[in-house]
Amino acid sequence: MRNFLFQRLWLLCGFLFWGMCSAQAAVSDDKDGVQVGDTVPDFSLVCHRGLTWDASVCANQPMVLVFFNTQCRDCRKELPKLEKLYREVGSDIRFLCVSRAEPDSAVSVFWAKHGLTMPYSAQPDKAVFNLFARRTIPRVYVIGSGKVVREKFVEHVSMRKLRAAISRVCREE
Repeated sequence: MRNFLFQRLWLLCGFLFWGMCSAQAAVSDDKDGVQVGDTVPDFSLVCHRGLTWDASVCANQPMVLVFFNTQCRDCRKELPKLEKLYREVGSDIRFLCVSRAEPDSAVSVFWAKHGLTMPYSAQPDKAVFNLFARRTIPRVYVIGSGKVVREKFVEHVSMRKLRAAISRVCREE
């Protein structure tokens, strides 16, 4: 009996330690990479429509930059909500969705299946994403003039807060 309790205690300690490490990783991830107030790193990529995008686009007009992967459960939930917002704000702000390590074939199927019209760039690797962070998607940046990040959302996106951030950035421009 004593051995059984001892094993249970060790198991409980292991779960607590693992939980603390996981929570710390999640907290530290939000502190890694590009933060609110930082300038967007230089990047260049080609959108699915054939247009070339680079960081200079952010200097001239407010922008929402979204990092995602269609296999990510949270991304699958947030992308249709972002599409609705994209259609609401129209030409007030540019949107660009960038896949993290996912081919165009997978992204285009997901876009078609869900009726998404936001511009996207399918990236086969994590090179562009790694300029901004190391893990955790979806990741949404609201970028204002001077390529400065005004707001950042990681994992769960509050559409109310995102809408308010877009409104603030558009008023300032």
